Amino acid sequence: MDAIATAVFLGGLGIWLGSVVFFSFFTAPVIFARLPRHQASDLVAFIFPRYYALGYCCGAIMTACACYPIYLERTLGTWSILGLAVSATVVSFFSGQFVLPQVRDL
Repeated sequence: MDAIATAVFLGGLGIWLGSVVFFSFFTAPVIFARLPRHQASDLVAFIFPRYYALGYCCGAIMTACACYPIYLERTLGTWSILGLAVSATVVSFFSGQFVLPQVRDL
């Protein structure tokens, strides 16, 4: 990958993965441990749309940056990078469309 495309791709991947890990293992457990259940649920329901929007943006950025090297050279590595970017985007989209409504219902 070109240096700029690589840097932007890794930035998007780092932000996406970092937000998933931070929210799942640090933020959500503290919220549910410190607040009453109904307040914690309201707070998480407020955070989730922004959390998933961040995932959509990072996934779109990663996918766009991963398409650049495929244009230049078609190797297994470049297709793998694109697969990773598309997978991250699909996971974020699926979670935002199916998990978020379930959280709101609870």
